[in-house]
Amino acid sequence: MIRLLIADDEDLVRRGLATLIAREAPDLEVIGAAADGLEALALAHERCPDIILTDIRMPGLDGLQLIQQLRPRYPRLRYLILSGYDEFEYARQAISLGVAEYLLKPIDPDDLLTTLRRMAGEINAERRQERLIQSTPRLAAELGLRRLLEDLPVDREALAACLPESAAWMLFLVREEQARPAELDALAILCRATLEGATVVEDAYGYLCVLAPTLGLATESAAALAHRLSAALAGAERRTTVLAGRPCPDLSTVHQSYEEAARVAEYTRQGADRQPVLIWDQVPAATERWPILPAAARDALLDAVALGDPDGAALHAGGALRSALEQQALGPLRAVWLELAILIIHRVQEEGAPTETLLDPRNVLADTRAAPRLEERLVALARDAATACRQAREQQTPRNEMADLREYINSHLNEDLTITTLARRMHRNGKYLGELFKQVTGEPLGAYVIRMRMRGACELLAGADQRVQLVAEQIGYADPKHFASMFRSLVGVSPAEYREQRAREVAQTRERTSSCSA
Repeated sequence: MIRLLIADDEDLVRRGLATLIAREAPDLEVIGAAADGLEALALAHERCPDIILTDIRMPGLDGLQLIQQLRPRYPRLRYLILSGYDEFEYARQAISLGVAEYLLKPIDPDDLLTTLRRMAGEINAERRQERLIQSTPRLAAELGLRRLLEDLPVDREALAACLPESAAWMLFLVREEQARPAELDALAILCRATLEGATVVEDAYGYLCVLAPTLGLATESAAALAHRLSAALAGAERRTTVLAGRPCPDLSTVHQSYEEAARVAEYTRQGADRQPVLIWDQVPAATERWPILPAAARDALLDAVALGDPDGAALHAGGALRSALEQQALGPLRAVWLELAILIIHRVQEEGAPTETLLDPRNVLADTRAAPRLEERLVALARDAATACRQAREQQTPRNEMADLREYINSHLNEDLTITTLARRMHRNGKYLGELFKQVTGEPLGAYVIRMRMRGACELLAGADQRVQLVAEQIGYADPKHFASMFRSLVGVSPAEYREQRAREVAQTRERTSSCSA
């Protein structure tokens, strides 16, 4: 249950909001309603809400002052500001305090409920992630490793908390010829038993990726670890190969090590070397990693799936696989098949459509060896995936669609969020998407993106001591000067000044807390 505190000096508004939320949002519990900022401050300390729904103008403490008091002590508390004062200064101050949501009176009940549900969804997602990490650190480590291998953004601090402490890391690719899923699972168990603290996942090409702690970066240590793993796997029924990338001084270099190990894998596939153990510096530098399907063919397939076009998806799926078959042997073809199948399923998930009825790619590769059969199954998967996306879109209202768009923006601030890119992702005309977003939310799409990025910047600046350039990159600004100029225009101070200001506020709050405790 998400706990909600209401703060507004108008009794009619307080009672109306409480009634609306109790009736339409049963997952939200209204734990109190304060008539002014001082009462809200006391209730927040006493009842620990997850969200505070507050007016700006109130006696005692106004809404912004209330947030200033609470932010240092409760950094995860979320706020939704309601105000009849449609002035830029209030919005600017709210952004400077890291407030994500700002609605103008008179409040549209649907807008309010949509916003609260989205905020509740974000809180529940964070809680699930925390429970996952606390209860199953191995699963959390595996999820993090998959994102590192795919070069996707990952919270490295959270991932490191799930892994053993280590001076360095080794990334191995392990392959047992013609292994079925159950046999790969047994091989993964053996890898974990052999290398203490190892995290093991399967990549898109049927290799087990083993991330293991090591004492140092020396080549001799890497080779010794690889031979130790190979010796432990020597009892497998079929030939097993252990391939090693360069040692990793930290988690940020894991993807690079994976690419090097993949280059070793391609070298062995070409028949150049069939040793049971091979490491990165034993392979000619000119060797390229296994062929990847051209981006144009891949994107055409995924776009057809997302658009809900079964015939187009089937056509592109068959064409992509036939193109791969013309160039490659069956082994790499299976890798391309699996890569496409996983990408299709991921795209269906991104579109919010169910995937339970779609086939399991691993089972297909385990049971099917002939190329024609692979094409048939991929075409069927693409057709079913496109149908699922079309049905999901038909059930979606514009308001839900814009809520999904806002959620996507909030979780991809460091990526390209131009209206052209967003329109392509939403499968809408750019001009129409902008008009629809403004109609549903009351805010221009571009302004929303900027507001979310500035909110993200405020959170980063208030947290770890990162350089302004790194903060800018994490919220999608390649030019730190442009970011600093935009930040100052919206927040009123430079990024450095904002960091100092927040640090002073935290220090003052700690002093007050210490004096009260004394």
